[in-house]
Amino acid sequence: MTEAQRQRVREVFEALVETGSHGLDSRLASLVPDDDAVRAEVRPLLDHHARAGAFLESPAAWNDEPDAPPLAPGTTLGAYTVIREVGRGGMGRVYLATDMRLQRQVCLKALRSDPHHPAYRARLQREARMAASLTHPGICAV
Repeated sequence: MTEAQRQRVREVFEALVETGSHGLDSRLASLVPDDDAVRAEVRPLLDHHARAGAFLESPAAWNDEPDAPPLAPGTTLGAYTVIREVGRGGMGRVYLATDMRLQRQVCLKALRSDPHHPAYRARLQREARMAASLTHPGICAV
């Protein structure tokens, strides 16, 4: 895939990501009528985004205790299996895990405080937006 195609994938994804799933295939075909490779990249991104869109609705795990032990390797949270803890900070712990649906490694953030509290949800959303705005060949999309 060329750099121009990668840029087109980003543009088309961003144009369609908030439009809903009704008629998505026809909108995608009308935006990219002449490039099968771009369509083949955009469609799975949109599908994954639709599944992940409500990730803040119910937390996979959280712990009120600041000094609580980390999740043990092999712990399963939904479709994710914890490999190891990779860090911790003001909001909680970050784990390297395997997404069993997509068979790839991901990072999970387990919040230390109540994730339903509006201030923590807003902070996590800001963090996700900032991470998603990063563009570099060594950084995957959020």
